[in-house]
Amino acid sequence: MYQFQPDNIYITQWAARNPECVTRAERMMRAMGRDDMQEVDAAGLAAVIAERNWAPGERTGWFGPEIHRDFVFNAYQWDKAQLDATLAVSPALRVWSMAGHGPWSFRNDAYASKNMSTACQSAWELHSAWGCLHGCKYCHIGGVVNLMLNLEELRDHLPEMFALAPDQKLYKYDNQTDTICFEPEYGASETMVPYFAEQSDRYLMLYTKSDNVEHLLDLPHNGQTLISWSLSPQATCEQVELGAPGMHERIAAAVACQEAGYHVRLRFSPIVPLVTWRDDISAMIRAMFARLAPELITIDVLGWMRPWQMFNAMDVDAFDPRFRDEAYAAHEAGEEKPGKHFFSHGLRKEILETVIGEVQSIASNTPLSLCNETFQMWEELGPGLGMTAHNYACCCGPDSVPGCRGL
Repeated sequence: MYQFQPDNIYITQWAARNPECVTRAERMMRAMGRDDMQEVDAAGLAAVIAERNWAPGERTGWFGPEIHRDFVFNAYQWDKAQLDATLAVSPALRVWSMAGHGPWSFRNDAYASKNMSTACQSAWELHSAWGCLHGCKYCHIGGVVNLMLNLEELRDHLPEMFALAPDQKLYKYDNQTDTICFEPEYGASETMVPYFAEQSDRYLMLYTKSDNVEHLLDLPHNGQTLISWSLSPQATCEQVELGAPGMHERIAAAVACQEAGYHVRLRFSPIVPLVTWRDDISAMIRAMFARLAPELITIDVLGWMRPWQMFNAMDVDAFDPRFRDEAYAAHEAGEEKPGKHFFSHGLRKEILETVIGEVQSIASNTPLSLCNETFQMWEELGPGLGMTAHNYACCCGPDSVPGCRGL
């Protein structure tokens, strides 16, 4: 488990009543060298949320280089009456599933198409935590980690999620955190990977930036777990993704897992347009292909921010001047720019074309895809990728499993 020291550590009353949750919490407390866990009921947790301002709407970079986080040991509540009673205490308990609800969520392509004019693929996604330790400046997670401890119960309820979409084959876990940061003490990989190993046609996808993979190497995965790394150039790691492992460490972790038989995918995501982005991306792609053979790469440019959020969180002056000037113009105009994309079509296309060209010059058979991009971008770049906005493989697509069309 990563070494970190939260400001405060809480355990919810409903988690404290579950012996398995208490055992897991105590194991993680020992790893932190702490013994000051505070039990809170629903009203107490709502008060802490307000006092500590866990959901301020800022990005992680706003907190500065020394990020102090609170930690909540929590548990899913499966009894509807009990859950409703907890949720009734305060609307704040709905934030980051503090009440113990939301073990899975639905990613809706119709919403993306209608509201952002982007192509995505509907899918159910699995969750057990909110909040991350990597401290990436652009991240939307605030100053709290909310960790669900009743993982065995979550595993046993997974057939309910499967029943919601019987044809779905791939399940992303977890895009609201990085569970690998908390392993092996947390035990999520140990719980989920062997379970999916017994599934004949369903795959688990771990979503990570971490190099903390030793615990994965001997797990019985049976080829049913994929691991998708977000890989960034070293300059981005050093300037933006402050608490995450470096580029070479992530590559080494992916190599170790590929050698252990896991399916390995990469996301160049988000690509931050630093002044040196062209050289940085070229160096990253060469270093990656020197050691690794990913089965799929998805590309994504920095976005999901309003101008005021970007300026509060990041050093915009470190950007390529053209990207910097667009950011300044949007900020000075008071634009809100809701939705997925921040930078203009032309600038995003330049980055995407550069990545595609670099990858195809080294490994032309490696499948490449776009993440939540516009239909216009797909029309212009899709032919060179051998995919379209309506028929493409991506790292977390519901049917983008090994051997599918496109791979």
